Amino acid sequence: MLKLGKRDKLRYSVQPDDTVILERGSPEDVEDPVRGEFLAFLSPDIEAHPDRLKGFDGTLRERIQALVRHVDVDLDKPLSPDDD
Repeated sequence: MLKLGKRDKLRYSVQPDDTVILERGSPEDVEDPVRGEFLAFLSPDIEAHPDRLKGFDGTLRERIQALVRHVDVDLDKPLSPDDD
């Protein structure tokens, strides 16, 4: 009914009576509500304990790159029927 493709976005809202409205998102929908809620969840802890923050060092980045160096991914390639 929503005519969604694999890369389309869904947008939902919960009404006061707990009804959920689900609709196809538009390309203009760049704000991710989950990301916003997650950052709001983290914010008080970051403000209370800034000493817990650690930088992302080059060693970890190099390790991650080494682990995925030979993994080829084509994000435009359709999934096989087994992956749907």
